[in-house]
Amino acid sequence: MKWTIYKGLHSANVLWRGYHAGNELRRTVIFDRSCYYNTLPEGEEGDWNKVGYWGRIWPWWDGVNFGWRWVNLGGQRAFQMGWYIHDNSPQHESGLMDSYVPPPDWKEIRAETYIRKFGKDTAFVLNIEDRGMETALVPKRIDGNWLTAPFFGGQAVAPHVIQIKIEKQ
Repeated sequence: MKWTIYKGLHSANVLWRGYHAGNELRRTVIFDRSCYYNTLPEGEEGDWNKVGYWGRIWPWWDGVNFGWRWVNLGGQRAFQMGWYIHDNSPQHESGLMDSYVPPPDWKEIRAETYIRKFGKDTAFVLNIEDRGMETALVPKRIDGNWLTAPFFGGQAVAPHVIQIKIEKQ
């Protein structure tokens, strides 16, 4: 399925939500060149653009929200993915999972994401371009609600039309 965030807006054209009863939910997120941006207003580059969420839908407590952004890294533009853990609060902890500098002729960046529940814990796993898995641990077992609702920025809006494609695995 493909989501579009139109120029000047924050939210995508479609929200997709549901419940997954199993212990694992996998998706491949495909970022094409429309997801690239070079500049944002001062102070906005560090904000995360959201892709999806797993946990209690509203309020945003007890779950994991994951996102992406472009930043300057060593004189090059780098694609980054990261996460927020919500633990009985709007935001408990956040972190960078991976930075990737694509080759000049890149057409898309593929990121395998999945949530895996085990025992009393939940792990969020990310693999960008088959470069190896990165894992963040949520210190509790979260429920199976999920929401795919791409959202651009903090205060900044999409600088142009952005399309994100997400495939089930």
